Amino acid sequence: MLESNPFRDIVNTKDIRLYISFLRKDIQTELDFPWTNNDKSYTILEKSNKEIISILDFSIAKTPKGMEALERYFGKDITTRNWNTIKRIEKKLRADLN
Repeated sequence: MLESNPFRDIVNTKDIRLYISFLRKDIQTELDFPWTNNDKSYTILEKSNKEIISILDFSIAKTPKGMEALERYFGKDITTRNWNTIKRIEKKLRADLN
């Protein structure tokens, strides 16, 4: 996932938040991807196996309902991390291996 960088085509601004959500089980949904909520503040770009790649846009809505959408379509057995956090974890792991 880190090598493919699922957010490579996204213009990142101060209002954009990039997220990866991890499912305990591979839950199937009938959503078509990319899927966007009604106010366009939250988009699920894709789902691959047990990972969901999504974007929150705070310039559209100050209180986006991203987690509510994830739980509605994929259940509560899910954890979500900011893309920057995942990159920091990768950096730490690489440093520990060297």
